Amino acid sequence: MEVRISRIVSEHYDYTRKEAEEYIRQGRITRNGEVVTIGDKASVNDEIELDGVRIPLKGIFKKLEREAAGKETGSKFRQNDDEYKDAFNPKSRELRKGRKNEFAPKRKGKNSMY
Repeated sequence: MEVRISRIVSEHYDYTRKEAEEYIRQGRITRNGEVVTIGDKASVNDEIELDGVRIPLKGIFKKLEREAAGKETGSKFRQNDDEYKDAFNPKSRELRKGRKNEFAPKRKGKNSMY
């Protein structure tokens, strides 16, 4: 799996992608000792540095893999089953009806007069 270096820098330092690309234009980011250009990609085995400080890539790549796996499973699971979505929607009217009981005793709050 390869990811753009601007995304790696933005994920690690909480920069925006534009800020990361500006650092790339300034020549402050290197991959394996060579200055990178915009659009270059890196893998887990590369060494990325910003101003001589190494960025640990294993954690970033694990996070990106989890995000990718979550998106794939979410889109494949019941994507066109409208009946399923309506039946288990917690905001549906049928479920909201059962939550309120008219005959239940009123609770006294701290600002209650009684």
